Amino acid sequence: MSRLSAAFALRPAALALPPVALIAALWLELEEPRASGARILAVVLCALAPALARPGWLRLAVLIAALLVAVNVAFPARALETRSTAGEEELLGGLIESAWDGILAFYDVSVPFSPHGQPLMHGVVLLSIFGFGSAVAMLVAARRPLLAGLALVAGAGWPATLGSAGSDLWRGTLLLAVFLLLLASLGRGTRRAGAHELVAGTVVLSCAAAISAAPAVAKEALLDWKHWDFSSRRESAVSVSYVWDANYRGIAFPERKTVVLRIKAPPRSLYWRATTLDSFNGYGWVESRIPVTAPLPKDGRYDLSEDPLLPAAARGAPRVEQEVTVVGLRDQHLVGASVPVAYEAPGISTAFSEGGVAYTFGRLSRGASYRVWSYAPTVTPRALARSRPDYPPALLQGESLGVVPELELPIFGTRARHRAVLQKLERFSYDERVAPYAGVYAKAREVVGQASSPYAAVVALESWFQSGEFTYDERPPVGSNAPLADFVLRTRRGYCQHFAGAMALMLRYLGIPARVAAGFTSGSYDADDGEWTVTDRNAHTWVEVWFRGFGWLPFDPTPARGNLSGSYTAASRTFDLRGALAALGRGGAGTDALRGRLDALQRDTPLDLRSVARGGGSRPAGDLTRLLLALILGLAALVVGAKAALRRSRYLTRDPRRIARAAHRELCDLLRDQGLEVSSQATTAELVPLVETQLGVSIEHFARAVGAGRFGSPPAAAAGAAQSRRELARVRRQLRSRLGRTRRLRGALSLRSLGLGA
Repeated sequence: MSRLSAAFALRPAALALPPVALIAALWLELEEPRASGARILAVVLCALAPALARPGWLRLAVLIAALLVAVNVAFPARALETRSTAGEEELLGGLIESAWDGILAFYDVSVPFSPHGQPLMHGVVLLSIFGFGSAVAMLVAARRPLLAGLALVAGAGWPATLGSAGSDLWRGTLLLAVFLLLLASLGRGTRRAGAHELVAGTVVLSCAAAISAAPAVAKEALLDWKHWDFSSRRESAVSVSYVWDANYRGIAFPERKTVVLRIKAPPRSLYWRATTLDSFNGYGWVESRIPVTAPLPKDGRYDLSEDPLLPAAARGAPRVEQEVTVVGLRDQHLVGASVPVAYEAPGISTAFSEGGVAYTFGRLSRGASYRVWSYAPTVTPRALARSRPDYPPALLQGESLGVVPELELPIFGTRARHRAVLQKLERFSYDERVAPYAGVYAKAREVVGQASSPYAAVVALESWFQSGEFTYDERPPVGSNAPLADFVLRTRRGYCQHFAGAMALMLRYLGIPARVAAGFTSGSYDADDGEWTVTDRNAHTWVEVWFRGFGWLPFDPTPARGNLSGSYTAASRTFDLRGALAALGRGGAGTDALRGRLDALQRDTPLDLRSVARGGGSRPAGDLTRLLLALILGLAALVVGAKAALRRSRYLTRDPRRIARAAHRELCDLLRDQGLEVSSQATTAELVPLVETQLGVSIEHFARAVGAGRFGSPPAAAAGAAQSRRELARVRRQLRSRLGRTRRLRGALSLRSLGLGA
């Protein structure tokens, strides 16, 4: 292949690179932390590959080959192992099932999600990048600018419906700039159709902006793809009930999504707790439901603030008020945010058990409504790191912490604790409720390292479970009668009950009071109505840990299943990563997981669309710098694209005299952008001495060609018009060689040729 032919083959891929890169960046915004760059790069290259091929039949063949490679990158063999039955299922069926499971997970898993914890969702993201990117590349290679622009808008817009709204301004700026760049670069020379495409593209973007900003669309979420989930449509009312005690044999959500609760509450993202599983029986966590006597209601409200496990601050602290309406939940428990401390349930016979759990003696009926006030303190890693392991008698058995019935272990920080625990485990080695978990205790010590405080141990374990060494799987392998030991030491596959149960058990073995909480993640919030909508897909379990001065606080080790509110937990998008690292001791796999997360954040580039505050504390100055840089780059791209579009539009004609005039106007614009004063009435001949004296470039041949094109006979005009474009290209090359990089950049960004400069 000649050099010219090779350059021509590379040009479509080069033109497709900016839109494909933008699509990839927006889809990767759904993930946190960022996955392996090698796999992402491989998918982007696969998407661009068809643009390198000619003719059309070869381009299609390359697309098929690239698709096979992209599928293998998105769903490697290890992601398919558990989707086949001992190799009996066909590979294609396994791929389809894996892709479908990954798509369905987007309805249940909060965004951004961990690509390590959700490999199938990550595979869907990679395939989406390939699908939209290859569509853009194919259309660019076919010189279909409007269709390529529409594919770009679709590919960039789909993930934007899930990302945070904080970067919408520069998302839109980049999208507009790349869209205009496509239209300008792929204009069809002298074909009038190019003008139609330019106008149509502008209309498409304008309509999209107007529609997305319309109050009716924003209110009703007509363009929200999650509303296309036909599994959530119900022909008749459906009710859902739960057995909250631990079950590790797999879960299967109903095919139809069911709204279970509607809760009027502040927009703060809290978990809705139904009950606590505070007793471990050797197999799993169960609800003990130890009854307590609540004070007589005052003004119809039961106040539980005298609970000995509530800190003194809870009695006078502001409370989170909620109004809960039962929709499709058939359960005895009254659900409340965080740690409920007061209930008002007119007409509902209510009883209470330890830990602020409220329940009725029958099932709550559809439409039942009650009010809850909860204690949900705002704490920091530094404050929790100072909380001493000084626990009240209500949590202990003597001076020890119960793990299973009859097995009590010294509390965290006790002198010679490890030796005492080993002696206890040796004494209970015959007990099947204890023996399988000796390895779990050893692993807990390995993960937390030399933790200097209970909080250091807690956040190390939480981060370790989220680090990517575990996989979320609703159909995990079923092992022995010690499923949590199997989960930690062998399979490392499971769902929220495995993650929460294992973390709570490991904390108990470390001498830290912990339990499993069961209920629902926050759901979706309607800011206009001030209401949370909670569905059966939000059912969840997490961990509660007791800290002196703060009481029970939630932690969530399950990857990407929810978003707790608070800077102290790794499950929060506002997690203070640096503060947590400062609180940790030396060594430990949990510390390594946190440091790896910090390293990933520090590798973020200004083109990363995610806020640093989601994963590593607040950095307002850095965020502002990123935003300003993004705006500058976007505006620069917009200026270059607009000038290219204007220049290209002038040549959308078959009239040689108009083409020659367009070449003259293009030279005038070029000179104005270099700071030269050029009259709008100046002839090409008058420009000859100006260019030679100011820029040192001769344009005599260009001037003669323009003159022939504008004023010659029809045959001479046609030849002159073609020659004027060739001569203009020569003049541009000579100017690039004579002008320095700074002057070229200043000229490219100048607004004078657009009539906006001085």
